[in-house]
Amino acid sequence: MKIEDAKLLQLLDRFAGHLDDSLSVVSLVHWGAHFSVEYVELMELAQHADFVSTEVKPTSEQKAEAEKRARFAINEKERGFPLLHGQALMGMWGALEAFIEDFCVACMESFPDSLRSANVKKIKISLSDFTELSDSDRLRYLVTEMQREKKIGLRSGVAVFEDLLNSIEINGEPQSRLGGEVDRRVKDILYEAQQIRNTLAHRGGIADRRLCDACPNLRLIPGQSVFLSLDYIKTFDAAARVYVLTIMNRVLSLTGKSPIVDGPPGFEGALNVKYPSPVM
Repeated sequence: MKIEDAKLLQLLDRFAGHLDDSLSVVSLVHWGAHFSVEYVELMELAQHADFVSTEVKPTSEQKAEAEKRARFAINEKERGFPLLHGQALMGMWGALEAFIEDFCVACMESFPDSLRSANVKKIKISLSDFTELSDSDRLRYLVTEMQREKKIGLRSGVAVFEDLLNSIEINGEPQSRLGGEVDRRVKDILYEAQQIRNTLAHRGGIADRRLCDACPNLRLIPGQSVFLSLDYIKTFDAAARVYVLTIMNRVLSLTGKSPIVDGPPGFEGALNVKYPSPVM
């Protein structure tokens, strides 16, 4: 199997594209908030400019609406865009979850020997239900059952993904597992981001004792709102990219190819972890 011919690189590109789009939307909103304030000033100039015809001069209703938007934009800017950045983090985390699941399905499809592993053989399934599924849906069903069997939803940080990746053995033997080492900086930011994501999704962004204890570096107290800066979103973006490249490198190493070693700024050397030995 040639990694260049698989769907794995397409998945990587799609994930990177999602992160790119997320950051672009965040930047667009930042720019739009700034322009909302300037727009009111432009309306003021147009209102009193003799060279602007009466037909195109802004009405009082239009000006009032623009001022309302400007006040909201100023408030959000002063607060650091907490809602925008929180939504961005949740979307990017969801994209990471989807990537891992899709990656496991694609690996099982690209490496048929993975179906011989003990982790797959012990999955209990109704034969009648299984035969009704398409080939792709069968593999996704197996991945879902692996997640359920290992109670992956109860894990934290990269363990959420590593437990599943360790269940995939591309040549059917334990030495070909997709799990492995992760740079400590990447592990730390993904752990923290997951805790924040859960707080945003289930507690409306209000910190509880669990979050405060799990992430002391955030310096939050119970009842305090979680505010994410743009720098934090960019840091998570870089860490997520390094993590998926780490996973891709494991497949490259297992198939006897050279891993990617250049990480993004702030995570220099993060891809220089130990990778599994070639098995094919």
